Amino acid sequence: RTGKTTANGAGDICAQTVEAQKLLDWFCVELKRGYQTASISDLLDSKNGGTMRSFIDQAARSAKVAKAPFWILLHKRNRRDTVVLTNCTWFTIGGAVYIRTECSNDDVFCLKYSDCFTRKARNIVQGKMQAYGA
Repeated sequence: RTGKTTANGAGDICAQTVEAQKLLDWFCVELKRGYQTASISDLLDSKNGGTMRSFIDQAARSAKVAKAPFWILLHKRNRRDTVVLTNCTWFTIGGAVYIRTECSNDDVFCLKYSDCFTRKARNIVQGKMQAYGA
């Protein structure tokens, strides 16, 4: 549904509670499973950023349609850790890697999924959302 909005939805997920909607007001979430050949290294060593660049572009478009300031892309390959890519600097704690390439107009931060859910990370994101009135 390119360019369409869904009530309580942003990207590949939708909110079932008020608390969940607060999250989606800030973050559009795109989910990618499989795509065994897609890798964050595509952003660095592929001329146009490869499949990963198209995933990021899709996440950015979805966030724009949803009027969310940030996007989050979750990518899971078989027998590999889930990777989180985002344009939100709030996730730079916990060892996120900053990626800026010629094929990208976005600041992209990359980290392991498990690093997003440490107590420190959760407190920082909750604090930022509260500070901005969420």
